[in-house]
Amino acid sequence: MQRRFLAVGIAILAVVFWRYFQPVPTYELRLTQLTFDAGMSGWPTISADGRMVAYASDRDTGSNLELYVQPARGGNPTRLSNGSANNSEPDFSPDGTTVAFSSTGGIYTVPITGGDPHLIAPGGHTPRYSPDGQWIAYPDGEGVYIVASAGGAARRFHPEYQSVQEPAWSPDGAWLMFWAQDDLRVAPLEGGTVESTGFAARLPKAGIGSGPFRDAMWTSYGLVFSARTGFARNLYRCPLGRDGKAKGDIVRLTNGTELMGDASVSREGRVVLSSGRQRFDIWGLHLDPASGKAKGAPYRITDTLAPTANPDISADGKRLIFGSARYGYTEVWEKDLVTGQERVAATSPEGASYGRLLKSGSEILYVQPTGIHDDVYIGKDKLAVGTRPWDANSKGTTVLVSGAGIDALDVASKQRVPLISAPAQTKLSRASFSPDDRWVLFLAETKDTSRIYVALAHGGEWRPIADSAIQAGNPRFSPEGKLIYFTSDRDGEREIDAVPFDTRSGSASGAPFTVFRPTAARLSLVQINPLALDIAVSRDTLITIFCEQDQTIWIGDLVPH
Repeated sequence: MQRRFLAVGIAILAVVFWRYFQPVPTYELRLTQLTFDAGMSGWPTISADGRMVAYASDRDTGSNLELYVQPARGGNPTRLSNGSANNSEPDFSPDGTTVAFSSTGGIYTVPITGGDPHLIAPGGHTPRYSPDGQWIAYPDGEGVYIVASAGGAARRFHPEYQSVQEPAWSPDGAWLMFWAQDDLRVAPLEGGTVESTGFAARLPKAGIGSGPFRDAMWTSYGLVFSARTGFARNLYRCPLGRDGKAKGDIVRLTNGTELMGDASVSREGRVVLSSGRQRFDIWGLHLDPASGKAKGAPYRITDTLAPTANPDISADGKRLIFGSARYGYTEVWEKDLVTGQERVAATSPEGASYGRLLKSGSEILYVQPTGIHDDVYIGKDKLAVGTRPWDANSKGTTVLVSGAGIDALDVASKQRVPLISAPAQTKLSRASFSPDDRWVLFLAETKDTSRIYVALAHGGEWRPIADSAIQAGNPRFSPEGKLIYFTSDRDGEREIDAVPFDTRSGSASGAPFTVFRPTAARLSLVQINPLALDIAVSRDTLITIFCEQDQTIWIGDLVPH
């Protein structure tokens, strides 16, 4: 009898050990190409049964994105949407009959057999159906919302968390996962507290930075997501428990040199994803002198596979400088916009970056990195250590540099003094002088806001320039100082706006207006690294960086090995 009980006990222990201590299965992803169109075909989603694929493409328009659906294993695509808006980020309902998607105005649904789109939620993007099809979760730049899939009032999911990204449903629909406060977090759909998944702590071992990842999907195979390392983006998988807690190492599923992401996984492990390339060049926009708005389409100024950054243009529109890593590290390049000739304008053994043209002469204000800190230079003259420059006044005697807030650096004496102080938890940046040197324009960013202000050049009261609801960036004066140009982020898109400026009172003298809104899916402002993005304005030209992108769609299966 004792032997029998002992045998039963050993068997039970064996089952427990097998269940809880068995090795986490590993998978490989075998891929084949599904679309072959030039341009953009991306944001794919696969139906739960793995039979149908929906995606966005500019194949018919050459400009804006429209929705398409087609069989997963070959067959002609059917177009689901028509119009001038960008329709993207589709997600299949669990029964495969409907697609939710993002468009101008918010979240919509449309039957896969065609029909008029139905508005589900104003605002927001990246809709995700719950596994039972009753709910749709989506972010709006501030938080995550949940709305009934038939429409109605949306509710904020854990409003105590701001700037929430990437909501993902658990396979049983009882939990919702999201990225907030530099970690992946999970909470029950109804009641319960938000807890860390332990995911962020596993990123360094996988060679992934601490920034938020993209397009997370919680599947029965674990968390499938994409992350960028250098110039490539690949798919990864992290094993998860039923409660969403990470329980193994992050493993890479793809090992490409392009940008792979936007993955969607069916119940049986069939995967669709996008793969493509990006180029970051300087583009120009001709400006209407009367209105300040762009006239005509953007035109290319630089043509290189090396990323470009931080462009600046002279007031007469003849000289352009920008950062470029053409030879393996970033240097400041200059392009003569009359002759088209290019040359390296500033470099060092460690490179050079953040160039600005001096209004007072031909020299350049820039940064030389040392590996330990950044040093500020004009020509060969070192001005400061451990900071970065923003702008110089019209005489070239004072330079605005970063400090606890914004400091004023005297070029002759090399002395710097605080000019504009930053309140707690506020970052000041992008400072520049008005053409008459009377005002300083700058950006103030908190955890949740990004707003433009001006102050007198000797310090003083901050004067807001744009509405607090606008997520503004990259402010620059026009050459005569009567307009302030800036980027504006809304509903996952970025455009260039301007606001009239009264140089006497130091305040906005009119309402902000749209200068240029990208409509072609192949040219984007959103995809650019915020540290590299700048706008600059001459008398009749605005320059900036556009991300030129192309994508195709691939399909494959997660195969255990």
